[in-house]
Amino acid sequence: MNDWDWKLIYGVFKDILLLAALLYTWWSNRQKVTRNKIKALEDKVNAGLSVSAHEGIEEKRTKTCQQHQARTGELERALDKINVEIEHLPSQDDIARIHARMDGIGDGVNTIVGEMKATRRQVDLVLEEMMRRDKR
Repeated sequence: MNDWDWKLIYGVFKDILLLAALLYTWWSNRQKVTRNKIKALEDKVNAGLSVSAHEGIEEKRTKTCQQHQARTGELERALDKINVEIEHLPSQDDIARIHARMDGIGDGVNTIVGEMKATRRQVDLVLEEMMRRDKR
């Protein structure tokens, strides 16, 4: 091997070593930045959720849940009342029977009205006859 071959091999080896150093530096910096970001995020989360803050959140959630449970209970009782009322509503058959009875009552009233007109006419005729007799 001549001098030129050794220089080429040395140059390639040096370039590969430089590339490896570059990749290692890039990779370690990337890991460091990622680690710092994760640490900052953990610190932010831990600072925002102190024990007292957590207790306050828990108390607020419990109060809200109790309000929702009370409201749900009220709505369930109202729904039960509505269901009881619906159970006591007349069915279609009941309404049809009531309608038939009302029709019968209407027919009866019409008959009575007709009879009353006839009776009134007869009373008017009797009164006319009595008035005629009194005039003679």
